[in-house]
Amino acid sequence: MPGNYTITTRATGTILTAAIYNSDHQNHVDNCTPQGVGGYSSNTTQMAIKTDPGATGSESLAGSAAGELERLRFCLARLGGTTKWYDPPTIVNVKTYLPVGDGIADDRAAFVSAAAAAQGTTGATGAVWSNGLYLTGGAAILPNNVDQVTLTKTDRFSALGLFEGSSANPSVSQEPVLWVQKYVKKDTGAAVNHQVGGAYIDLEIQGSGVAAANKGTWYGLLVNVDSLGVNTSVPATPAFDIDGDVIGIAAFARMNGVPGQGRILSGIWAYPEGPSADATTIANTATSWAICGLEVNLKLRHVDPGKLDVFSGKGVNTGVLLYNFRATGAGIFDWSFGLVLDGSPNDGNFTGTDFSLWSGFHTGIHINLCRDRGILFGKYFGANAYGIEFPSTYAGFTTRPKAAMFLGDNVINMGTYTGAVFNDNDLFMNAGQLIWRTGGAGKVVMGSMGVGTSGSYVGTKKIHITLGGVDYYVLAADTP
Repeated sequence: MPGNYTITTRATGTILTAAIYNSDHQNHVDNCTPQGVGGYSSNTTQMAIKTDPGATGSESLAGSAAGELERLRFCLARLGGTTKWYDPPTIVNVKTYLPVGDGIADDRAAFVSAAAAAQGTTGATGAVWSNGLYLTGGAAILPNNVDQVTLTKTDRFSALGLFEGSSANPSVSQEPVLWVQKYVKKDTGAAVNHQVGGAYIDLEIQGSGVAAANKGTWYGLLVNVDSLGVNTSVPATPAFDIDGDVIGIAAFARMNGVPGQGRILSGIWAYPEGPSADATTIANTATSWAICGLEVNLKLRHVDPGKLDVFSGKGVNTGVLLYNFRATGAGIFDWSFGLVLDGSPNDGNFTGTDFSLWSGFHTGIHINLCRDRGILFGKYFGANAYGIEFPSTYAGFTTRPKAAMFLGDNVINMGTYTGAVFNDNDLFMNAGQLIWRTGGAGKVVMGSMGVGTSGSYVGTKKIHITLGGVDYYVLAADTP
């Protein structure tokens, strides 16, 4: 469209003076304003023109002011979720789905319908909850076996959002969207237990005063990493377009100086604190719940690799992996303990021997639904190592275990020991004989001589047993 101002018409033969020349040009300067410059909407067709500005690395550069306006229009349409940049976005009102809103009736269905409509309606950018008290409970609280989190439209941020790229136009940057870095030095003043140097998240979940009004899982920090690699070939010769680790949360902690008494260096530290409830309240609570320092859920989508004797194979899955990793040539540094289950004394005396004053465990390790092995030992052991060791003495302690091992309705399969090293007090099975090593000699505790024959064994005594008409001979000897 032309400019929104006029010029002075000069008659033929008019002498061009400095005043006339300057006045005419000053007129252009004075009217070079948003009001004086012509628009870019001569009709509705021109008004609707918009151009995709592209993304980082694939930018579409404007060659005129009209091109700039077209790109701005495109961004407005994208923000509003509409086809035309000037159309108003659709807002879904939860009242449309008839919630009661009295704080008593369960309005969860209305909320779910409103959220679904906001996400599925063309041009919808969100949903609005009208005034009212909405009870959205009623759904069972299940274990946290979660799928990929979908973050679109009404699931977007409520206060601050940082976005880079999209599924249609992904970013090629390997740098983080948000970077928090702080250099700190504090040599004076009193220290506190928790000094936040990086980022601090405080989520305070307040009740409404209505029983069971707020159900669901709240996260102080939720991380979703989705590797969308695909097989670019066929199952017989797979070739994926993404190769690399995928880690939800990584923690790196390092300490050059030796910390103070009782301090720790930990990659991840958790301190869950359970609800404050007396025994009567707990006994009358209908739901089952738990306090977990760490919960790990694995969702497997590939074939079961079956029983494995070593941590190696295709698709090995492990709930918790404790791996002593050292760079090649860095030297051998053994961990003191792979896993420690310990308690704390109620009287603050960590050297106390009265077990009744300690908070410990009812069960140290609970293994259930085990298909093959509850505990599997590998082959890499030192010459003086033990698979399982109990204290050699309980002197000084007020109590001792009822038994080192309780089998219940089970058996012990001793296998066959084929090694050549015997230590005093070893009990092992070898060549069909149960042998106890003591005083440098191996004494046969019990050995089978076969079925239906007296056999022969020099220097031993045999016990004859007949079961079901079959003769059995069991050795009873005090010499090897």
